[in-house]
Amino acid sequence: MNVGEYRKMFALEERNWWYIAKRMLLFKLLSKYNHVKAPKILDAGCGTGVVVQKLSRYFDTVGIDYSKEALKFCKDRGLKNVKFGNVMKLGFKSNTFDVVTSFDVIYHQGVIDDVKALSEFYRVLKPGGILILTDSAFKILSSSHDLAVHAKRRYNKKELRAKMIGAGFRVEKLSYYYFTIFIPVLIVRLLKKILPSKESDMVDSKGFVNRFMIKLMNIESTLLKKMNFPFGVSVIAVGRKNE
Repeated sequence: MNVGEYRKMFALEERNWWYIAKRMLLFKLLSKYNHVKAPKILDAGCGTGVVVQKLSRYFDTVGIDYSKEALKFCKDRGLKNVKFGNVMKLGFKSNTFDVVTSFDVIYHQGVIDDVKALSEFYRVLKPGGILILTDSAFKILSSSHDLAVHAKRRYNKKELRAKMIGAGFRVEKLSYYYFTIFIPVLIVRLLKKILPSKESDMVDSKGFVNRFMIKLMNIESTLLKKMNFPFGVSVIAVGRKNE
């Protein structure tokens, strides 16, 4: 991503509803699909490090990222359990982790081969381990936002399922997320095709709006433990490595 986007992410990740929502969903999916009492976790593509920070409070967690700028922000966050790494060639032995998390990573233009990245996630997982992955959904949502965050691709469920199965995973959960905001985001993205911007759509929501969106996304993530949504801004998947 542009350095300015990393700076924005670092400033907003702790308090903004968009980021909080993904962490809420992560912990709910962990509670449902992880069967290991004290899992060892890899956050592949950790960005500025807030997910590693939150996971490290409860689990043995390590993060990797290919961006040296992102890793600088991780250090500013006080993290020592992060290092430089490439998701297409992870520097870990096979069967090392119980859980791999990857939030909005394999869509990136720096990931030349997304199936190779998924295969690496599969390789470093222990038998029975899980991958929890989110990424950008639907090509129709592509706009100048994608240029700002260096996005190369977007996924629908069919495409992501095929790629995960191709990498060896048994897909246990596959749904869209941010279902309730899909139409407003679609309108904004279509407008940005006409009036492009050099920055992403991420803004600093405050006060009532931020609190309301956190509550709304908490309802979504709770429902996602029991059902799937037919569309959304992001796609969420849980894959398991064969025992």
